[in-house]
This record gives sequence, C-alpha cells and structure tokens, in this order.
Amino acid sequence: MKFPNVAVKPVFWEGVEVPDYQAIVDLNTQHTFCVSSTKYKLVRHEEALNGVLSLIEDYHYNIDTNLYENGGRLEAVITFDMDYEIGTGDIVKPTITIRNSYDLGWRFVMLFGAYRLVCSNGLFVGESFANYKKKHTGALDLRHMGHVLRHGLEDFKSQVDHWSAWTNHTARAEDVEYAMGVLNKTEWGLLLPKLDVSLHDEIVDDVVITKVDGVSMTQWYFYNAVTRFLTHDVDNVNRRITLTQKFMRIF
Repeated sequence: MKFPNVAVKPVFWEGVEVPDYQAIVDLNTQHTFCVSSTKYKLVRHEEALNGVLSLIEDYHYNIDTNLYENGGRLEAVITFDMDYEIGTGDIVKPTITIRNSYDLGWRFVMLFGAYRLVCSNGLFVGESFANYKKKHTGALDLRHMGHVLRHGLEDFKSQVDHWSAWTNHTARAEDVEYAMGVLNKTEWGLLLPKLDVSLHDEIVDDVVITKVDGVSMTQWYFYNAVTRFLTHDVDNVNRRITLTQKFMRIF
C-alpha cells in the first residue's frame, strides 16, 4: 500500500510566518491534512504500522489495511492465526486494530479485539482489556507497546472464558434499551431484525417511548448481533468507531 508522503511545513498568514503553528502536508499532492500546534508530533502511518509489526515477528497473522480521508487516516486490522472455541464450532481469533491520523481526527491506538469465523464479525473487547493509546505529542513507546501486546495475547483466554459464560446468560432488557438510545432510527431498524425481543410503546408526556417486554436471546447472541451490525451495516468508519466505543459500556 502506498502511504502519503507527509511532511511538516511552516504556516504563513499574509506572507508572515505564524509562530507555534505548523501544517501537515502530503508532498505528492500538496493536500493539507491539518494545521496544528508545534506541540503535535508527526507519527507516520508506516512508522506506526511497522512498529507494531516488528513486535509480532514470531507470530503468524493476516493484515487488512485501509486508508481514509485522502490518506489522512489509517486503520489496520491484524488477525492472529490462533483459534479459541466459544462453543462447538464457534471459533474466534485475537486481533489488533491500529489507527493513526494526520488530520487530528484519531490519535494513535492499538486495540485488542477478536474475529469470529462463523459470521465474519469483528468483535471488540471491553476498555479494561489491554490496549495502547498515544497522543501525537511524542514518539511511540515500542517497549511499552510490546509489553501490552504480550500480556494482551496471554490474557486473551480469560476474555474467551468471559464470552463463553455469556452463552448461558440471558441478555438484559436495559442493554437492549440502551442500544435503542444509542442508534438513530435507521440504524435501529437494521439491528432490530437481528434481535429476539418483544417490544411495546408507551406514551409519556405525549412522547412515544419504546420499552422492552421480554428478551429471548443470550448475552453472547446479543453481543454478536451488535458486532455483526457494526461490521456489516455501518459503512462510515467514524460512525462505526463512535458506536463501538458506546457499546463498550455494556459489553
């Protein structure tokens, strides 16, 4: 994949250089990704990606890399060749998602997740699980990243055990109602057919409020319905990231 040829340039206003500010520019296209404070330190996509790859040389994996916003945003998903079974034939593999940006939209992150083979879901793990986040104010700490990565892979079995327990627990009505509140009308219309719930409407102060009557699905089923929706039905990557962060609160 060809990455933007980025550089830091001074910022001028009416022919005068503006102190304490800089522009992040693609030298090949002259596209300006952002104007930032000089405290912002450029982390190139290839630096971020190659830094992580250098830490997993001893592992077998596949990688899917995508660029957004004229190359200003990178998202790479590394899927490890390790199989963990939730139930009979229900296999998940640990993943790492790497994000970086030149437009101030994303800070550098390395997040653990999983890939579910049975329906090609990208499963996310809770915020308490191992991850590395870095603002663009200094160099990446590869030593600390390596520590996080090793412990994340070692602890992944405990996350699998947590998911396995969900196969024996019914999803909570309040979590389904939370999903209704998080999603817009169109998004809820896409998710609802994937759920096994009964609903009713109440009128409160002339406002129609939908409530959950009953839930006939496990927490694991509900979790996978949500992740399947996020993976396959939410096309905008920024919206997908926003929704994933919101759903982490109940999963």
